[in-house]
Amino acid sequence: MLSNEVYTGTVVWGRNSKRNLEPIRVTNSCEPIIDKQIFDTVKQILKQRAPQVTHPRITSSHFLLSGLTRCAYCGRPMTGCNAKSGHFSYYVCQSLRRHGAQTCKAKYIPAPKLEKQILEKISGNILTEDNLRELLELSNQEMDKAFESVKCEQNILDDKITDIDYRLSNIYKAIESGNFDLPDLSPRLKELHKQKALLSTKQTELKTTISEYKVSNMSPEQIAFYIKDLKELLDEAELGELKAFIRNFVKEIRIRDNEVTLEYFAPIAEMNTNKRVLPIVQNGGR
Repeated sequence: MLSNEVYTGTVVWGRNSKRNLEPIRVTNSCEPIIDKQIFDTVKQILKQRAPQVTHPRITSSHFLLSGLTRCAYCGRPMTGCNAKSGHFSYYVCQSLRRHGAQTCKAKYIPAPKLEKQILEKISGNILTEDNLRELLELSNQEMDKAFESVKCEQNILDDKITDIDYRLSNIYKAIESGNFDLPDLSPRLKELHKQKALLSTKQTELKTTISEYKVSNMSPEQIAFYIKDLKELLDEAELGELKAFIRNFVKEIRIRDNEVTLEYFAPIAEMNTNKRVLPIVQNGGR
């Protein structure tokens, strides 16, 4: 039920096509009973909680940074653990926890202190107008490079399709003139049509990529609103929402004694000032 698009007014046919064809979607075919934004948000949460994406222990853990922290000494993950009947909680390197202090120089890191500092750094250092504006610029530069490569590939495909059309035209002319019989040329016709179909599919994919290639340019007012929206989410969200939000753009947190390195992607969305959406652009920092 949570993944059925019909509740948003969209009917889908051919989702399990045996010929691997793209499903057919008809939007606004019936009255929606679920807001599209809510549906997409639920879909993203389900994807993040899928066992093949995120281990169930990480999803259900009450530690905010589960699955993100890693020991900078030995490279092993750091896991949350409780002590003294749950009155104290720590992040500890798995090598240290399982095999003792002789295997790793890491220390036990108090969980509340680490989580509080990470949230403060995200709010004060990552979610700032200057940082977001710089990341947007870097993202657009990278996408411009990728866009030129895609355009070049599209031009090559166009030339190949034009060449196939020319060959097909010559074959049809030869058949019409009576110089060749259809059975003689049928295998070649099938092969050329097959090549054209594959090239056309790739061409359609490239056109879709080109149409969506660039991160939206955001005005200062949009950036300010976006930052405010994200910071409010940090302040108001419950643990499950916070974990999902942070996992959207924090790649890894490495800990060495009192030194913490946070590697992240830019929390950049296609801007719509009435929505919270976070498709990730692979450009970030530490």
